[in-house]
Amino acid sequence: MDSKLNRFFKAYPLEKLMQTIPTGLFMVNPEMEIVYWNNEAERITGYTASEAVGRHCSFLDGTPCDKHCGLFGVNVPKPITGIGCSVVHRDGHRVELTKNIDLLYDTEGVMIGGIESFVDITQLKDLQKNLKQEVAARTVELEQEQRNLSSVLDGMTDLAYLCTEDYGISFMNRAMQELLGEIRARKCYEVMHGLPRICDDCPFRKSRRERLYVRSASCRCPGVPMRLSTLPYTRPMAGCGSWVCVVILLSACAMKLN
Repeated sequence: MDSKLNRFFKAYPLEKLMQTIPTGLFMVNPEMEIVYWNNEAERITGYTASEAVGRHCSFLDGTPCDKHCGLFGVNVPKPITGIGCSVVHRDGHRVELTKNIDLLYDTEGVMIGGIESFVDITQLKDLQKNLKQEVAARTVELEQEQRNLSSVLDGMTDLAYLCTEDYGISFMNRAMQELLGEIRARKCYEVMHGLPRICDDCPFRKSRRERLYVRSASCRCPGVPMRLSTLPYTRPMAGCGSWVCVVILLSACAMKLN
């Protein structure tokens, strides 16, 4: 061992180091009785060292440890890092943990016990759960908004469609479907102008700056001049990203394909 490190351990004993690390830590003998329990383990579980040391580790009611012990499992390679489990706090609530475990051996290679270090991730788990619930609720809300907007556009006799940030057509109303057939997922500049790239005077870019943007245009479909109105819809929509553009081709219902 390095002489400087030796001096460090003489001045700052290993036991003191284990008591000050910011993770819970305990050690057990081969009979799974706790022989060491640090301060952070006390804080996380609510059990003091005097209450934990000498007891079988099963008193923590660990899950999934109650079904299969990873530490002493003969078919489980060690060390194991970053695995999840939970234990019951002294006051009765369950604490979610992430932990590292390994076996301990003496100088002759005889297994003398095991060590586990762990961190309380209960708040993180709760945040993840709440976030999933909020995302699910927001997704339902966005899907309803999309249905409402789709119903409005479907009721129009003019052609109308929704265009996503990447210029893909994500929705087309009945009037447009009857005239052009199924063109969803195709790029608007391909369908409407027969171009391989974004139009130089793309109205979507201008509508982002000017909100409602109206101009006359000649599109390949339906093939005659028309009045094109674009309106940005900045609220996220399910499956459409964070921005869509509502496009209405005014009076196009009376036009025919060339």
